[in-house]
Amino acid sequence: MRGLRWENWKLITYQDRNYGELYDLAADPDEVINLWDSADHIATKVVLLQKLADALLALEPKIGAPWNTGAPLF
Repeated sequence: MRGLRWENWKLITYQDRNYGELYDLAADPDEVINLWDSADHIATKVVLLQKLADALLALEPKIGAPWNTGAPLF
């Protein structure tokens, strides 16, 4: 399981599972309404999944591979 809190959102993912948890902490501070499957929140879920992937990758040691030299930093 891995999770991320960002602004008013909380995302939780599970290894080898196609489900997770997504909460709008401003509207639902008790985390009662899981928005993971909500069509209205797909864009938010995608952004948070990318932020989680970036955070996990940042934990890995940087190898300085030549193919990455000069790559843009977004």
